[in-house]
Amino acid sequence: MSHDSRRARVAVAALLATSLAAGPTAASGGPLVDALKARQARIDSILHAHSGKLDAATRGTLEEALAGAIDFGAMGRAALTAWDARSAREQADYSVAFEKLIRRSLMRRVNVYRIEGVDYRSEAIQGDRGRVDTVVRAKEATTELSWEFVRTPKGWRVYDYSIDGVSTVRNYRRQFAKLLETKGFKGLVERINARAQEIEAELQKEVD
Repeated sequence: MSHDSRRARVAVAALLATSLAAGPTAASGGPLVDALKARQARIDSILHAHSGKLDAATRGTLEEALAGAIDFGAMGRAALTAWDARSAREQADYSVAFEKLIRRSLMRRVNVYRIEGVDYRSEAIQGDRGRVDTVVRAKEATTELSWEFVRTPKGWRVYDYSIDGVSTVRNYRRQFAKLLETKGFKGLVERINARAQEIEAELQKEVD
């Protein structure tokens, strides 16, 4: 998979909404915005208690807080063409690899979650799908972030997020489609696992 600077921004900002700091909001009181705000306290409490480098245990706690807002199944299915054509074993192997990749990507450059504030611009719900548009304000940049939600038995979960209009799911879908053409399904899963391992090695160096 190619990893230019824009893709890196998309990967590292996964579930940034769960760490949004207090700020003005135009969309208040809806279930999706409320869900983001509810997770904010947990993320902020972790980061505020550890202003410097995070140890392994703290990183694990932060990862679980971030990952808890994602429906990995829905996200992974949306990122793969012809999901229904895959065998149960193929679906399982891919799903495990995909979740591992996203989880590892969440923890790259954790300081990206230390932001100044967020404006909640709008919330829309139609059936079991929803969307929240936000603007995140950090010291170095202001970024438009949109969050696509799906209703699950455990509540609303994110299955896609866009940075300045660039969808993470569509981005992965394009990359995976190219890998399927050149390496086949087995090669795709192997590459996803390999990339997750590469990121894990990078993260381990930060902890050591």
